[in-house]
Amino acid sequence: MARTALYGSKEVDPLLVLQTKVIILFYGMVTIVLVLGIPAAALLSNAAEKVKYTLDLAAVEGMDVAAAATAGAGGSTVISPAFNLTLRVENPRTFRPWCLDRGDVVVSYSGVALAWGRVPGFCVQKRSTAKLTVVPWGKNVHLSQELRERFVSELKEGTAKVYVEMKLHYYYANFGMAAFAPSTGMMVDSNKTGGSPAGTSKQTLSAEEMDDQLEQFTSLMQQKFLSGEDFGHMDYSRIDNDEMLDDHWSKEANYDAGEKYFEED
Repeated sequence: MARTALYGSKEVDPLLVLQTKVIILFYGMVTIVLVLGIPAAALLSNAAEKVKYTLDLAAVEGMDVAAAATAGAGGSTVISPAFNLTLRVENPRTFRPWCLDRGDVVVSYSGVALAWGRVPGFCVQKRSTAKLTVVPWGKNVHLSQELRERFVSELKEGTAKVYVEMKLHYYYANFGMAAFAPSTGMMVDSNKTGGSPAGTSKQTLSAEEMDDQLEQFTSLMQQKFLSGEDFGHMDYSRIDNDEMLDDHWSKEANYDAGEKYFEED
């Protein structure tokens, strides 16, 4: 004979009461999972959407084709180029903005660094697009006769390309990760060379600011050196033999690098 319990004036089977409570608890948990899980899944799915970067070369200063073409035979050409780059950032996320603290940029031609600089920090609101101007520039960059002739020839043919490499640092809100935008090849329009970049002017840096930029660039070249990626930049046979370049750079090695990139050898 089944046990019964007295609830008011009615006798209720305790097993039936337990079953009812279990069913209510189960459907309650399912409801909570659906209410919280669907938005969470949408958030995670949206977070996985990749932010899109697009670069455009608006103008170039300090790369006069005529001057390069008439340079003395056998001599090197010294240029101090500035590149007006427009960085377009598209954030497809629905729930979160996309923020970057800062970044570094290097513009190179045929493996030779022509200009470098900083990418300013920025935030792009959810499902929005933002544009910012980045103006990397170099000082007293030496092009060999062979490289100069090739560059001038490609400019005249409309096939010259510079490559832009950016290293972007995520803001802490994006969990402090690091992003590496792939190197982007850009056609150099000879009609854009020689004039001031549109909407910008070349900044005159103080000696302290110049030293800071030189330090940044040397650090970047150091990373390439240690990772074996700088064969297009560094002529190992011309580095002073009095310094062992093994797993670190000393002051003498940094001097060698600076001499290689910024002074006449």
